[in-house]
Amino acid sequence: MLENGRLVLGDFPIPKKAFYNEMVSAYQKLYNGTGLGCEMRDWLEWPQHYLGSDEYARLKETAKKIQEENDYVVVIGIGGSYLTPQMILHSEFGDYNSVVSEFYDTPKILFAGCDLCPDNLNQIMMQLECKRWSIIYISKSGNTIEPALAFRILFDELRYEFGVEEANKRVYAVTDKQKGTLKSLADEHGWETFVIPDGIG
Repeated sequence: MLENGRLVLGDFPIPKKAFYNEMVSAYQKLYNGTGLGCEMRDWLEWPQHYLGSDEYARLKETAKKIQEENDYVVVIGIGGSYLTPQMILHSEFGDYNSVVSEFYDTPKILFAGCDLCPDNLNQIMMQLECKRWSIIYISKSGNTIEPALAFRILFDELRYEFGVEEANKRVYAVTDKQKGTLKSLADEHGWETFVIPDGIG
């Protein structure tokens, strides 16, 4: 916060000019690729390339298919894999995103794998009873414990309800292009996959 023209962070006042200079320096390091972690900054230019790609065209077709064939979609992920789709929904529909599906006749979106609470997972499974549903599992590696456990439980339920062949058509993996546990599972079961680029963490 500002006090008498100085930025105060905790107990340490910082002159506005010094703060501004730090911001400019951070911006330059980010865009010049000279800062710590610069190998993970592909998100800066990724959208302009992706929107014209074959994968994006396939993604739109897949989204249409998911909308037509499901009452619910369970997005499994943690951290950015969970917060990014949730933030997009919230920024578009605010607190009303839970009722948007009824207004637009689209599947309701549920989130799992962001914690280890059995009550949350149980509530999700109760909502899915006697419904058409699919899973979108987002993980670069597939090794993070919370989403991995949620996926195993939900995938078992999916196979029980729809049979093995149909269940495999209802899982979509967003993961690494060529390595990791989730990529291996996707290849083994024939799930449709979408790529998280190497330079995006």
